[in-house]
Amino acid sequence: GARDCIGVGIDIDSIGYSLGKVHVGLIAYLCALFQDGSREPLESFLSVLKVEVPANPLAEREWKSIDLAILDATTKTPQILVEMKVDDHEHNTMRRREGLEGPQTVVYAKAFPEAKNYLYITLGMGEFHAPPANDRFDWVRLRPFLQAVEAIKTEDHFIEDWRDSLRREVDRQDRVERLDRTRIEEYRGGAWNIYLLGFLKEALALRRVDSNLPPMKDVRCYTHGNRPDTILNFGWVKSPAYVEINYRGCLSLKMNLERLETDAEKRHEIDIAIATVDKRYAGMEYEVKPRGKVGKSKTIAIFDIGLNKRRDGYLDFVVDQDKTCEMIEEILQIFFDERAWPGTATQHSG
Repeated sequence: GARDCIGVGIDIDSIGYSLGKVHVGLIAYLCALFQDGSREPLESFLSVLKVEVPANPLAEREWKSIDLAILDATTKTPQILVEMKVDDHEHNTMRRREGLEGPQTVVYAKAFPEAKNYLYITLGMGEFHAPPANDRFDWVRLRPFLQAVEAIKTEDHFIEDWRDSLRREVDRQDRVERLDRTRIEEYRGGAWNIYLLGFLKEALALRRVDSNLPPMKDVRCYTHGNRPDTILNFGWVKSPAYVEINYRGCLSLKMNLERLETDAEKRHEIDIAIATVDKRYAGMEYEVKPRGKVGKSKTIAIFDIGLNKRRDGYLDFVVDQDKTCEMIEEILQIFFDERAWPGTATQHSG
């Protein structure tokens, strides 16, 4: 049983902290301990998460495409459904049998409405992307999750090593907030920048609450590509125009050009967009990008927002986070005003 492994220990960081299957496996391990008679680990863990402990919990990984289902071992009905994200985030999925398609949390809750609890767990870069698309899923971020693991009273080396690994990830986040680079070699690709941009995203959201401004919609922070690029995108409410911060540390105003067929059409819209930027941002400093390759999208203008890209690729602040927030807010206030941008059906001539 599960007890046979006690005392062995594991190095989670070496196996791969970012592998959601590792953390899912350890939750399943708590269920196995429960089945072997050691009930406290699972009970303490779920109690902190405010989740009722099933009477006879049976963990099934990759259950019907869901990362983890904790079933009633007698009836085989799902009691707790868990979607685990570390450095990734929710994506669209489908269940042909039920005729469902959409974000994972939406589809899974509709497909299995009988479950008593739904957990969307984010333990790394994924927590700065977005909350679950379905609010039936309780969002468990890194720090509350660590609190749940720390509540377990055990000398089990598996659990102790898991706890230590989660603590190190919290420490990595804390070091980004302090701009402490003394252990920079410990960061997974893109993690330093995503944490810095993620904290910036949350600071901007709090400032809008304090100013009684409506929240910005669909702001996303994520990695892209193999490098990876690290992106803070401010949503698509002004589509095809959009603004984002990438690994260079500048705020770019861009145009999506996928709907246009010819280079001539794309160049025409780019010219209109540049003229629009020149008019609306008159008096502000920015760099216009009229030339260059035209593909699915095109950068129209680049704004300095007080972020410094170091030679090693890691971002930090020229002054501090507050100053960068002020610079971003000034640009976004103009971008998100009521006037439409080129390419929209409600484009204004004035």
